[in-house]
Parts: sequence; structure tokens; C-alpha cells
Amino acid sequence: MALHFGMKFARDAGFSSILIESDSQGVVNDEKNDEEESWASDGHLIDDIKRNLQHFEDVTISFSPRGCNQVVHFLARHALDCNTMVTWIEEVPFWLESIVKDDIVVSS
Repeated sequence: MALHFGMKFARDAGFSSILIESDSQGVVNDEKNDEEESWASDGHLIDDIKRNLQHFEDVTISFSPRGCNQVVHFLARHALDCNTMVTWIEEVPFWLESIVKDDIVVSS
């Protein structure tokens, strides 16, 4: 669902190129699979995402192990307490800055 909403946001914002990283190898494999229709239990969502990917000029999908992006996991935990959609563009909220800096140092 996160991928679906992220793509919708990118499309609505007018992005023509997107980079998708996921810590779910299954999601990455499903989206890279060229089969026309998925019969998996979440196949309808996979198929919808594949259709929406066609609206972008350039799409990169890759697997990123969970330990490689602590910011994403912090935000996912934070999102569990949110009841509205929140978007930050270009600026990082002050309460997230130290986690982003720590993640950059670990990734370097």
C-alpha cells in the first residue's frame, strides 16, 4: 500500500522519473515480473501498481535491506500514529534530522 500511495503522490506531483526502494524482496520481484496478471493474494494491488508504473518515463525498482535505511523504518513506525497524510518536500522535520544524519553516516 505504501508503494501504491507513493506512486500516486509522485504522479500527482508531476514527477516523470521515480526510484522505488523496498525492503520487501517479494514486492520488488512482483513488480519486476513481466507476467501480465498476478494470481497472488495481493495480485490486484500488484497489477494496479504495474499499470501505474507505465505513467512514468523512467522507473527504477530495487531491493534495499532493512538495515540500510533506518529513516524509512522510523517513519513507518511514526506513520502508525498518524491519522492523516503528511508530506514533506525538500525539508526534513526537526525531529527527524538526527536520524537522517545518523543514517547517512552509517550508509557512507
